[in-house]
Amino acid sequence: GKEEILKDVVESIDEENKTVRFKVIEGHLMELYKSFFITVHVDTTGEENLVTLTLTYEKVNENVEDPHTYMEFLVN
Repeated sequence: GKEEILKDVVESIDEENKTVRFKVIEGHLMELYKSFFITVHVDTTGEENLVTLTLTYEKVNENVEDPHTYMEFLVN
């Protein structure tokens, strides 16, 4: 695919709950979404660690697709 660039800032860090929330502030995503956040949570309660990525976003209009390709990029 085509190269895309984004700029984000750390919006919050919750050490107790092992969560970091990033806010996208610049880049291609801002043409498609009014707001875009990436939340990373690490669960260390079991024998293995589990990382959960959550994308929270508001589309600029109803014609914008859900950001599946961005989730695939983050996971891979």
